[in-house]
Amino acid sequence: MGSLMRKCTTSNSNNRSSNNANKSKNKASIGYQLFMYQEELRRGNTRSLSVAKSKISLTECLIRENVQNLSNRSDEDLRIISREMSFKKHLQTQVSRYSKLIKLAMGVEQKAIKDSTSISSTAAHSRVK
Repeated sequence: MGSLMRKCTTSNSNNRSSNNANKSKNKASIGYQLFMYQEELRRGNTRSLSVAKSKISLTECLIRENVQNLSNRSDEDLRIISREMSFKKHLQTQVSRYSKLIKLAMGVEQKAIKDSTSISSTAAHSRVK
């Protein structure tokens, strides 16, 4: 497990080289995903949805790395993998709820705009008479 964490905390130059090596897999390396997650957090106006999606991506990568060598893992490592899977499921639930909330808010906002324009056009129409 320690070697996996060392992989996650490599420098940016190592991230680029490992990312190029992993392009054939069509998945970004853990190091690159950590770099992108840190960049997301550095922004002043981070959006919680994109941060949560970055966390999900990182967690998926960690789970994938751990599951590849499942036979060589100790009981503690298996508990860690289980917690990672639970955390990923929790994040996915949060993202789903947050997305639904955003859609609901957008729908309410559009309805309010539509109602206000229809009210103002009705008021303007009644003034003309």
